[in-house]
Amino acid sequence: MELTSKQFNKLATKKDLKKLTQESKSDLKKLEDNMDKKFATKSDLKKELDKFAIRAFNTFASKDDLKELRQDIVEEVGKKIDRVLTAVDSIVGTHQEIGAERAANIGAHDRIEEEITKTNKRVTIVEKKLEEVHASA
Repeated sequence: MELTSKQFNKLATKKDLKKLTQESKSDLKKLEDNMDKKFATKSDLKKELDKFAIRAFNTFASKDDLKELRQDIVEEVGKKIDRVLTAVDSIVGTHQEIGAERAANIGAHDRIEEEITKTNKRVTIVEKKLEEVHASA
């Protein structure tokens, strides 16, 4: 098979291959530079992970934070229970006073009722005597 001059002119020369190699190296260098810019390195990832760890530590509650919160809740509930107990003590005191007054009133009522019963008996006796006196007269 023989090459025509047209075909022969289309073949690459050493100069063409060298130029192509240099262009390819240049393209590879540009690609490598772009990749360095687009992809993170281990150092970049470590920095970002450290930043995230700091943000997470500041965001999430630690055991110490939970202990402090628990202590604050215990103190607050204690204060509220004290207020409730103070109010209940006042109510109990009032209830005891009312109970004592009720007992005193019942005692007075019973005494008055006993006096009325005695008085009614005396009045009945006096009325009977008066009837006898009127009947005999």
